[in-house]
Amino acid sequence: MNDTCYVGIMNPLSAIAGEHAVKSFLKSQIHLNIMTYLSRGLSFRQIAHKIDKKYSYVQTKKDFLDKHSMMTFGRWNIDVQALGIVKTAQFYEYKKMVIDGIYGDVDRNFYLSYLSQVMMGEMKYFGMFNYPEEVKMREGFEITSWYYTFPEFNLPFFRNENFNKELEEIFEQEDNKSPFPPRGERIKPDLLDIYICKHVQLELGDINLKKYTKLMEEEIGNLVEVRYSTVRNHFQKLISKNIIYPVNPFNLTVISYIHTFFITSYDKIFKFLKAIGKLNIIAAVSFMENGNYLLYVHCPYDKHHDVANFLSNLDNDCQIFSVSNVFSNRGLPYKHYLRKYKKERSISY
Repeated sequence: MNDTCYVGIMNPLSAIAGEHAVKSFLKSQIHLNIMTYLSRGLSFRQIAHKIDKKYSYVQTKKDFLDKHSMMTFGRWNIDVQALGIVKTAQFYEYKKMVIDGIYGDVDRNFYLSYLSQVMMGEMKYFGMFNYPEEVKMREGFEITSWYYTFPEFNLPFFRNENFNKELEEIFEQEDNKSPFPPRGERIKPDLLDIYICKHVQLELGDINLKKYTKLMEEEIGNLVEVRYSTVRNHFQKLISKNIIYPVNPFNLTVISYIHTFFITSYDKIFKFLKAIGKLNIIAAVSFMENGNYLLYVHCPYDKHHDVANFLSNLDNDCQIFSVSNVFSNRGLPYKHYLRKYKKERSISY
């Protein structure tokens, strides 16, 4: 859930050809292994070593994924709470004045990180915001950063028969231990920390600190000293404190996967997430301030009802809302910190 994206209209013939190419790509286990390793944050060289192929082979397959818009999110996420950022979410009435109000209000738009159109029995808007904690005027209920499961993508990629039976069997075998990394250790970030997180969060390839150093020299080099050694030290700190962590970057709408959110209080949610992860389904969880879980599930359209019914049987009060359109999907509110730094610098002078 990074960067900015807009849902557009694709030429029907081009869409069919693209879907056919992707389905052919997904018939190779070695291709699925590459996807698995990419989602776990391995470098291209590490992946090449694991699959006994050349670096160029991995790069070619990554280029295929890019060409078919299968990696539209970054490969790493940021524990925003560890940076002193409050993440919130909110549902809105489906009225034009609502969306105009969010985009038209400079402050609301400034901290907006995600906005989509969802169906919850009736059409609504669903928004998420990232507020630096010194910003006291906030909207919505508090949630944490998103933590993704890491499916081991396996053949057959599409489970057409006995899906429910297979899901039940896998679910019974799983435990409820958390599959996620430890929460990030709280720091007081400086401008370099924020800009490193900004660039890492958008990265679809390998982490490239030299590239980020050059970009930051252009962006903030007139404000702070930007050297490769300093950037490297800051990055290592962010990694060691679990502030930067790998996430699943795949968006498989080209093969009729859909996006769905759930709100549930089911107390064995890790067990459920690990089970669906073994069926080539992408999922993530955010922890809500009231103790419930906000789930994100990316699964084939024809399996959506099976997954929803399975979770509903575990939690009769589970709320389900399907995404029909995504308007914005952004990263950190880095401009807030840039503005804050410039203001503090002018005062000190």
